[in-house]
Amino acid sequence: MATRLLEKTVDRVVSAFSPRAGIRRAMERRFAELWPGEAYRAASHRDRMVRHWNPLAALNPDEELLPERLELVARCRDEYRNNPIARSAVNTPVISIVGCGLAMQCRIDRAFLGMSDEEASAWESKTERLFASWASHTDADAMRRESFFGLQQLAYRSYRLSGEVFALLPIIKRPGTICDLRVQMVEADRVSTPITMADAGVLHSGIETGNNGEPVAYHVETTPIQPFTPVPRTWARVSAFGSTGRQNVIHLYQQDRPGQRRGMPSLTPILICLKKIGQYTESELLAAVVSSLFTIFIKSDSDKLMEDLTGGIRRPIEGEANPPQEPRENMDLGPGAILRLDPDEDISAANPGRPNSQFDPFISAILRQIGMALNIPYEILVKHFSSSYSASRAAIMQAWEFYKTERAMFIDKFCQPIYEEWLWIMVLSGRIAAPGFLESIEIRRAYFEAAWHGPVPLQIDPVKEATAAAQRLDIGISTIAEETAMITGNNWEENFSQRSKENEMAKKLELSFAILPPLAPQANDEQTSNIESDSQPGGSENGH
Repeated sequence: MATRLLEKTVDRVVSAFSPRAGIRRAMERRFAELWPGEAYRAASHRDRMVRHWNPLAALNPDEELLPERLELVARCRDEYRNNPIARSAVNTPVISIVGCGLAMQCRIDRAFLGMSDEEASAWESKTERLFASWASHTDADAMRRESFFGLQQLAYRSYRLSGEVFALLPIIKRPGTICDLRVQMVEADRVSTPITMADAGVLHSGIETGNNGEPVAYHVETTPIQPFTPVPRTWARVSAFGSTGRQNVIHLYQQDRPGQRRGMPSLTPILICLKKIGQYTESELLAAVVSSLFTIFIKSDSDKLMEDLTGGIRRPIEGEANPPQEPRENMDLGPGAILRLDPDEDISAANPGRPNSQFDPFISAILRQIGMALNIPYEILVKHFSSSYSASRAAIMQAWEFYKTERAMFIDKFCQPIYEEWLWIMVLSGRIAAPGFLESIEIRRAYFEAAWHGPVPLQIDPVKEATAAAQRLDIGISTIAEETAMITGNNWEENFSQRSKENEMAKKLELSFAILPPLAPQANDEQTSNIESDSQPGGSENGH
């Protein structure tokens, strides 16, 4: 009865300040009275734990993300600049997925194109050589600052940090270059709706879409970046595709929901955790520094003692006509500091008890949750392997499942479209002969086929990895090309060519190389115990 009376009182108070909220409370209470029960507790309005859980109503992706995107991006960039965990969360995938850059290898459909193996190999070798020559110099960059491999790092890092990045593909003629195609990177912030326009209909956050939701044009701010200088802002409308259907703009981002126009930073779900961990770490560090300081506080009525400690400067006498004007010394703590207190002053301090023994276990637990959100195992995120061989290798393999997915996305949305545009220009300029290239889309796509290779998984025990590769080749479930790309990331054809040269040189110089069986690794006691525990049935995977 008392509860019902309290609810009515609250309803009257709420209705007095907000009639709409009062009506909604009455409707929800009536609905709860008529509804027989809830099939899902997560949707309950009666359970104490979730009845006040009122997220935003179901919104479309633009309404949900665009109003808060700029704030999320700014906060993620701030954490990246100042938080080591955030920096590792962004840079670790960049190093493992892109590394020094993904290299292209042509894989044209020689059967469909009607080319012999010799003709196809010659065409692929020439194309790879020309593309590598263009990609390894700053000719590829419209700003002439990075090679194409450096642009790959910049693009993927920006994608992880800001949630998206744009790249324009202008044709800029420059003397002494292989191809006139340039890649112009555009910061995500520069794609926005002009101030003379408004987000409505097909235009949202600088992106125009068609009837099917496809991108039609992008509004890119062209105002020069001049800090602290007021310059009128200007925009340029760039069509997403040219008149021939070729791509003019690359928008690298990941869709979490259908119809999503802009990307979300990868640090978004862990942003609050990162901020609080940073504050907690700073507090613990400050407490440890304070506890390490050794300071003596002296309180005395003896002028002689104080004069000795302060170098002859005496304390002023009460009622003295001309007291000394020497200011009181700084009261900052310091190692070995001696601070004077007046006779009527005292000091009391709590023992901080640092270092905190619970700091590392607590931070490790939070970092494991952060790794789960980022699809990066804890050991990879913190760059620390303290478990057994099997556990460490499992962490590496689990991370590489995520890395392979991200690399495939990056290749499809960034590397491959740029290579296709480059091949277009090279064929049109006559530098590369491709019969039938301009006749049909099927022939063009047969020429476009390529493979991209980059960093390979970390090998904890190279002997075991090589043995496993040899066994896969023996039973026919893999190829030399696949194993070479997985273990070293090199081109198997180049390896064979180099080995042939080495063999010819060895014969010419009458050299012989004795191939000895591999020596068993000398493991220490700790490693031996880990390996034995891995091999025993039911052995612990956590090592020591």
